[in-house]
Amino acid sequence: MKKNSTVKQSGKGATAGEAGPITMGLDPEDKTSWYCVLGGDGEVLSEGSVSTSQGAMRRRFAGMRRCRVAMEVGTHSPWYSFHVVYPAGLPPPR
Repeated sequence: MKKNSTVKQSGKGATAGEAGPITMGLDPEDKTSWYCVLGGDGEVLSEGSVSTSQGAMRRRFAGMRRCRVAMEVGTHSPWYSFHVVYPAGLPPPR
């Protein structure tokens, strides 16, 4: 299922050098996962999809600084958290 966004993106990325907190929302699915990265003021920094694999996640989020990750809860969530998200370099839960 393709998700269409009506939110205007800022054109900025969430790179390691930027200041302020960021939050990433993840919606894991079997083959493709959807993400949205928000800046500290709620501005959409980036959004899109990424293949649900360690390699694809690592390539997509390489260089991204530490952030809060909010993930949709479902059947795949525990597997996805420990076998895809954290090994790809995204932060584990606190």
